[in-house]
Amino acid sequence: MRLLAGVFAFLLFPLVTSAQMSMYGGLTISTIRSQHLVGDTRPTVGYQMGLNYDWITPKLTPFYPSLSVDLTRKGYAQEIGGTRHAYRLSYLTVYPNMNYSIGEQWSVGAGVELSALFRARYRQGSDNIGVIENYRGSDIGLRAEVRWHSQQRWGLHAGYTHGLRKLVKYPSISDTGDFVGTIRDVSTRTIYFGFRTSLSYL
Repeated sequence: MRLLAGVFAFLLFPLVTSAQMSMYGGLTISTIRSQHLVGDTRPTVGYQMGLNYDWITPKLTPFYPSLSVDLTRKGYAQEIGGTRHAYRLSYLTVYPNMNYSIGEQWSVGAGVELSALFRARYRQGSDNIGVIENYRGSDIGLRAEVRWHSQQRWGLHAGYTHGLRKLVKYPSISDTGDFVGTIRDVSTRTIYFGFRTSLSYL
């Protein structure tokens, strides 16, 4: 919590001359890293949409801080015995980061992605099983992205998020049926890309 408060203080109180707000949306392609899941895991396609604030600070130029808030759907699938098991994880995400401008139209950025899970759903084959509850309520990841800006008010972006937390918790059962501990598994890996448009200057 102290780290998050410090990040917000850093982003919200620099010596700012202007701030730009933009809206963005696009697709995600996500998969997982796992040590215990059976079957073959497959990537899945989701979505990402949100708002971004860039703060232009003369003392840091060409560096500038940003804050993004978005809705992101991640997930993965398993193929077990010819049946597809699909998991959809929907997050509200806050992404504070630092950017570096490369010329007038390109920039790169990196930061920490802080996510709150608001829905986890499971589908087995053609059957929509519904909500599942054994996932962590939050996730933390490292996120990096590259942006291209047109001369007008729109641009493109692409990036990658490397999840740091193990999201699933379930009991470990011995061959005799006894509980022998708790297993934590499944961390996400996500590629995303999309379109963005500037809304205003503050």
